[in-house]
Amino acid sequence: MREIFFSLIHDLGIPVILRRTIIKNKCISILMFHRVSDEYDPLWPPLPINSFRFLMKELSLNACVVRLEDIVNLNEYPDKPLVALSFDDGYADFLENALPILRDFNLPAHHNICPNLIDRGLPPWTQILSVFLQHNAGKSIELPNEEIYKIKNKFKESDFISICERLYALNNETRDTWINSQIKQAPAPKIPKLMNWGQIRECAKLGIHIGSHGMNHSNMSKIVDINVLLDEIRGSKNKIYKEVGIEPLIFAFPNGLYNSLSMQLVRESGYSIALLCNDMAALFPEGHREKFYVFSRINICRTNWKEEDLRLLGFHQMLKGWIKRLFFSRNQKTRSKKSAFR
Repeated sequence: MREIFFSLIHDLGIPVILRRTIIKNKCISILMFHRVSDEYDPLWPPLPINSFRFLMKELSLNACVVRLEDIVNLNEYPDKPLVALSFDDGYADFLENALPILRDFNLPAHHNICPNLIDRGLPPWTQILSVFLQHNAGKSIELPNEEIYKIKNKFKESDFISICERLYALNNETRDTWINSQIKQAPAPKIPKLMNWGQIRECAKLGIHIGSHGMNHSNMSKIVDINVLLDEIRGSKNKIYKEVGIEPLIFAFPNGLYNSLSMQLVRESGYSIALLCNDMAALFPEGHREKFYVFSRINICRTNWKEEDLRLLGFHQMLKGWIKRLFFSRNQKTRSKKSAFR
């Protein structure tokens, strides 16, 4: 039903109207991708290869796709919606599946990696947790806070998010120690592979800017030791420069989580751009030039490319606004009726 709805909306020509609005408001759609693969994962589904290809074809025809680091140097907004392509985590399927399609349509992109994860050859803890939970369906596990959690046989995305929220509430050391203890119980073939440094250098040679995603994909808002925080931010920058030979200009906060200190250190460490994950378009920095910019990103992950085209054009954001206003209006009418009987 969802796919039918968004496909119908798309085919009715709504994107044409949305593009005009984006150009009028001078918005930048910075798209956030993770995996591009036809592998099945009910909790952390990759974007299918053909969906990615169709979406890239659509962008090549109807958007102005530029390198994110070049946006701040544009003198004026183009005559098409301004889009930048952002990838996170360093998955091997980027090189295998996404990059050939980007090259087919001559589209630029950047990729944010975590040096320590590349060294270890392991993805972020959320991916490992996903594999572990699916492999242990029906069993009971003990969470770091000693809570006994029964994994449902039919584990849903909402259940996964619930556990992730509990783990995010912990400090990084406690959570990572627990995750590391579960790795042996997760089948290795099911854990998504990351690129190695040689493959990352290959991407860089082909024009993919390599940005930082922190040293370990840690929650920056929970780190209290400034030396650990500096290693995540400045240390990852130095490691990427050492391995790739190009200084990263972009820092993407893992899961968009940060505090004032971590943002300050990103700025002071010489990055030009900090990226968040709040599913909103950014605004074109017109009429001024800064040394440091903070931009929001739009997560692209649904299998229906037509829905994701609508998402990057702001349709989902508008839809949420309409629903919110509708419920607010109804609540106001209900309160008015109640007041009349007092």
